[in-house]
Amino acid sequence: MLGKISNKNALLIGEAGVGKSSLILGVAQRINTADVPIQLKDKRVVQLDINGLIAQSSGEKSLEQLIIKSMEELGNAGNTILYIDEMQELIPAKAEESGQSIAGILLPYIMGSKFPIIGTINYADYKKYFYSNESLRQSFTNIEVKEVSTTDTLKILETKVAELEANFSCYITFPALVASVELAQRYIRDRKLPSSAVQTIEATCSWAQSNNIQKITSEHVSKAISIQKNINITEVDQEESNRLRKLEENIKSKIIGQDEAVIAITEALRRARTDVRNPDKPMGTFLLIGPTGVGKTYLAKVVGEEFFGNKQDIIRVDMSEYQDISSIDKFLGSSSQTNIMGQSQITLVDRVKSNPYTVVLFDEIEKAHPDILNLFLQIFDEGRLTSAAGETVDFTNTIIICTSNIGSQILLDALEKDESLWGEAKNRALMELRQYLRPELLNRFDKVIVFAPHDINNLTQIADLLLAELAKRLADKGIIIKWNNQIPMLIANKSNEPGMGARPMKRYIQDRIEGEIAKEMIEGNLKSGAEINIRESWIT
Repeated sequence: MLGKISNKNALLIGEAGVGKSSLILGVAQRINTADVPIQLKDKRVVQLDINGLIAQSSGEKSLEQLIIKSMEELGNAGNTILYIDEMQELIPAKAEESGQSIAGILLPYIMGSKFPIIGTINYADYKKYFYSNESLRQSFTNIEVKEVSTTDTLKILETKVAELEANFSCYITFPALVASVELAQRYIRDRKLPSSAVQTIEATCSWAQSNNIQKITSEHVSKAISIQKNINITEVDQEESNRLRKLEENIKSKIIGQDEAVIAITEALRRARTDVRNPDKPMGTFLLIGPTGVGKTYLAKVVGEEFFGNKQDIIRVDMSEYQDISSIDKFLGSSSQTNIMGQSQITLVDRVKSNPYTVVLFDEIEKAHPDILNLFLQIFDEGRLTSAAGETVDFTNTIIICTSNIGSQILLDALEKDESLWGEAKNRALMELRQYLRPELLNRFDKVIVFAPHDINNLTQIADLLLAELAKRLADKGIIIKWNNQIPMLIANKSNEPGMGARPMKRYIQDRIEGEIAKEMIEGNLKSGAEINIRESWIT
């Protein structure tokens, strides 16, 4: 193609990591060894260094003169092939976004070039910037560069073993190469094979060298990926095995009265950690419905703490902020934005990209615009979401929990009249849910779980947990707080507001107990090393 008389420009189109730049390097190497058609013999591949041109110029006029001179020299040489990486940066629409001022100077030379030009671009930028420019598009012959197969990627890695072993003073086992290919394909979704696998084995070698490991195995590759992506994919050791066995028990100790939800979610997490689930979908997708204050949102936080290690790191999305279709930019970003630094706000895809191993909580999904809820179909089915800029973000290492208050009044009314009506009330609540959410969305949840309103026994247990949390905070200040068995029951009865769940009790403890303790501390009656008992007079 580069040796053709007309339309001798080539545009390599493919995702990051498929080897577009490597193909150019390969062409240059074959030219050097004369292993090319006669039309390409004695040619030179010259890369356009935009930043270098800018650095050498002293102003806009100087830059223009430098570009004109460079293009004329290339044309006069008669034996050059110009290589332009990231071709979209020279297209006026893209150049205007990035503040690049040389696009308008270069384009006339590119479109009317007397020498062959090879450019590279990804699919999203080609569609967004290149395709609409017909004259520019017709100046190039498109060559699609697809992702290399796992078999060919393994062969590529084998050619790099000697260099890597010499550089990092290590021995790379064959299973380590296989693991690099398999794990890169699964966990490194922002780059394609072979680049993702090459980067994986290089990162593993670097990590091994820093830890004085000389023989690299598949387990070391798993460890390196775990560190790089913050995803736990190493073998389950004895300590983690014990923690996984006790996961359900530990969550139940904090989530009172919602055993069905706890069991369903912990089973999904165990399947995910042992890698027996579908790797192309999220670890689990659950819809929790029920009245306010029954623990739907708190369950997501506890899962974050008990399984992922930090309840503060969960990604929480308040769907009441997405009632208008224009708010879709908060999900996907604006098509005019190219990176986080250029955005006015951090989007959902940004948050998941930076924290791919976590709980994603969508609160009150019934309040979101229906077109925004349609985005969930791609997440649930394919474990990914495509941003407005064309970037694909991986959701396969998240567990997705959605909440809704739909049917709450039905559940509360039924329990107020007769607890035996609970089964019928659940069915009616689910019927109401189907009126709000489309069946194609509902059918994609792993499970829809109805949360029961709290009775006084549940509230008493929750009161005891809340007091234990208060005791832990005071212990950090050196203060010991105690209470008798009647105190949690008194708090539950005094603070109970039917239909409001445990939230009024939190406010009650804050006002009645924390307020009294704060007063004692301010008056100097309660200092580090002191002990205090909760008095019934504070409550009654």
